[in-house]
Amino acid sequence: MNALIGFASGVGVSIIAAFITYMLQKRVARRRHLEQVSFQIYMLLLDLNSHYFSVASNELRGEPPQPEKAAKVCELAMQIADKLREADDVRHLEEILTVLMSEDAYKTANDRARALNAVIDRMGDTVNPHYAKIVRTISDNNVRGFVDRPSGHRNNAPALMS
Repeated sequence: MNALIGFASGVGVSIIAAFITYMLQKRVARRRHLEQVSFQIYMLLLDLNSHYFSVASNELRGEPPQPEKAAKVCELAMQIADKLREADDVRHLEEILTVLMSEDAYKTANDRARALNAVIDRMGDTVNPHYAKIVRTISDNNVRGFVDRPSGHRNNAPALMS
């Protein structure tokens, strides 16, 4: 009788341990998936930002966006929205969707570009903090340098050539 009780309790403990292991593995896999999707969204936001700069610049000059730039911006926004549907608990979800889709949230493309930059900064701080900090410093220096450089200055930074 004692052997049967020992056997049953051993089986019970094994079942409980297997269930706990399964739940922990599922949780780790979900967290890993969220991290991967968040990084992909972050990279798409960076790409969107580089294309949206042209849209905001055109608006400042009173010109409509170039059709190919507008199409690329829309394509990237839809890719980001698809990724957000894939992982509903991405940080800054509401902010990202507002920047991408809300017509009334921003008066100008420049306001939206600033909001996009802010979202990218916040996501970068969680997704890729060391890289985000360094790139932010480089970007700030580039903007200050843009004002200080002579008008005929040619850019030789490989990532900024176009």
